[in-house]
Amino acid sequence: MPLYDYRCSECELTFEEIVTVSKRDSVACPECGKKKCVTRSGVYETSMGVDMSVTPDKKTNGDFSRLMNKMKHGTPKRLHGQFDQAGNRNAGKLGPQ
Repeated sequence: MPLYDYRCSECELTFEEIVTVSKRDSVACPECGKKKCVTRSGVYETSMGVDMSVTPDKKTNGDFSRLMNKMKHGTPKRLHGQFDQAGNRNAGKLGPQ
């Protein structure tokens, strides 16, 4: 979402706000509450908070591996490798190998 710089026409306060493009013209001043704010500039925020170390086991506290092992008991051995790959981050061959 874009980060906009605003200046209130009522109390002269300058501030920053992260808002969607559709709501950029309806921001109220945090000081006086008036909606007489003028946009000075807009910059897109590009950071994403993604934890790249999360695996199915970390997310489920180990239940994922236990489920995969349980499913192996009812399937032919030739398919066991596919269950092992399911918990691997690159199992779908997406991203860097």
